[in-house]
Amino acid sequence: MAQIFGVLPVLGVSAPNPLKLKFVKFSFRTAYAVSVTMMVFFMAILAIMHMIKTLNATTFEVEGGVAAATAGAIFYGNSVIGLIIFLWLAPRWVTLQCDWRAMEHFIDSNNIERPKLRWRFNLITASILLLALGDHILSIAVMKNYDWSNMKNSSIPHFLQTYCISNHAFVLEQLNYNLALGIFVFIVSKLATFTWNFVDVFIMLVATGLAERYKALNKKLTICASKHRTIDWCGIREDYATLSCMVKKVDNDISPIILLSFGNNLYFICLQLLNGLSKRTDSTIVSDIYYFGSFIFLIGRTVLVTLLIARINDQSKVVLPILYNCSASTFNEETERLTYQLTTDDIALTGMRFFSITRNFITQRLHTRCSNVSPQYCNVANSLQDVAAPLLWDAANLKCPLLGILQYLISTLDEFEYELVKLDVAA
Repeated sequence: MAQIFGVLPVLGVSAPNPLKLKFVKFSFRTAYAVSVTMMVFFMAILAIMHMIKTLNATTFEVEGGVAAATAGAIFYGNSVIGLIIFLWLAPRWVTLQCDWRAMEHFIDSNNIERPKLRWRFNLITASILLLALGDHILSIAVMKNYDWSNMKNSSIPHFLQTYCISNHAFVLEQLNYNLALGIFVFIVSKLATFTWNFVDVFIMLVATGLAERYKALNKKLTICASKHRTIDWCGIREDYATLSCMVKKVDNDISPIILLSFGNNLYFICLQLLNGLSKRTDSTIVSDIYYFGSFIFLIGRTVLVTLLIARINDQSKVVLPILYNCSASTFNEETERLTYQLTTDDIALTGMRFFSITRNFITQRLHTRCSNVSPQYCNVANSLQDVAAPLLWDAANLKCPLLGILQYLISTLDEFEYELVKLDVAA
């Protein structure tokens, strides 16, 4: 599916054997991916030009000014960077899949049960993409200056023109509108939207594959320890070492995508908070549902990406209690080496090594940001209430539903993570 939108142009993706994967520079898929990248890059240039012209001190004083000035540049800039990274990843993906296959063969040779990943992958992909599709349809439904009840104006040319004027006004600052431009803008916006969502889906799938491999190893060792079976500590240690090397190889290749995902999601979460804390005079029921639902979806998707990546680090530490409680008769040099390996090795995916994704990563930052932003915003609003009354709600109305939801999510996230850890260990 991703290759329909010009993402990751690798040949042989439907083959059962990764050895048939290959990347060909001069092929139709590569040329198509480059063409899609150039189209999105063109839109990014127009959006950046608009941002340079409009972003100034007065932008922050106008309702929706920050979003109007920067959203297009960030959105299309993120998409073109994502497409470029996937082009860079394409030849490395072939090598990475061969290494992954070798890792699976090595671990399977030690009678480790292979995890069933297909249904998990299908569930994650379908859930995220369907929710993203619904969110995108709602964004079109709340489009300004378009009367959906007037059937006389429901022609495709009129819809495309209104779509460009409402959502891509920065394009019309540089180019005169015509039907071809409307079709181009509409198509490119869908390509960019898919790329944005696929980045998160891609990370979730890779992280799930690695975490489930660790879970299978943990299950094998837990069963053997609980039934007091003889454990081949040398083979177990080699399995964990092989999987640890695989995590580092994966991180070396996809860490730029992780950094891009977290940076982009952070921007749009802040933008949604800004929109939620600003009074909209022209809001309707549908628009309120869209802004509220879009914010919850964005927060939920970001949390899910973090938790699925963090499972790798969690699962790599699950067997440590078993090693600590190992009897003296079975404790040997290999057991000691495995314990040292799991306690000292930093097994986690990173954002280009700027940060490691663990379960505490999101909670620490959300606790800090929310505890700092809420009182500061209320204090600023109280001090500027008389001066900036048209721009800010009064202090009694500052208890925004979005901020309340965020605080509630933060207060319950620790308990939710604890329950997930217990479920993983029990499984």
